[in-house]
Amino acid sequence: MPKISKEQLIARHKSELVQFIKLFYQTSWNWRSQGYHSNWDNYERNYHNIYDPVIKRKKESWQSMMFVPETFKNIEIAVASVTKVLFGTPYPIKLEPREFGDLLQAELRTKLLDYDLEQCNLAIAFYDALKEAGIYGLRTKY
Repeated sequence: MPKISKEQLIARHKSELVQFIKLFYQTSWNWRSQGYHSNWDNYERNYHNIYDPVIKRKKESWQSMMFVPETFKNIEIAVASVTKVLFGTPYPIKLEPREFGDLLQAELRTKLLDYDLEQCNLAIAFYDALKEAGIYGLRTKY
């Protein structure tokens, strides 16, 4: 049996890993395409106030194709309100000492946590995630 070099072994493992990831992604895409993609497209059209093209094609030119933009308004108000409530205070997460804990240590850790939250832009990331959850929904099919 011929001896395999380290470079050949690394190349083989890398190739196997790439094939595994491609297969995993394709399987996931196929599974989501069965029912989710059409729903997600519909939800996004509703958010951007775009009339459903399937329904639009079935209508005559004289028929109304009015779209009432309630989805956008409701999502924006809800997301802004929840984000403001959670991140509107200087320290959204406050640590408290245990029964015999050190007050100064808890205060310092609270300030450190607040600094970390500010550095990672958690409020903005939370706003974006909550907005997507509002547009595309939290419920999934099982």
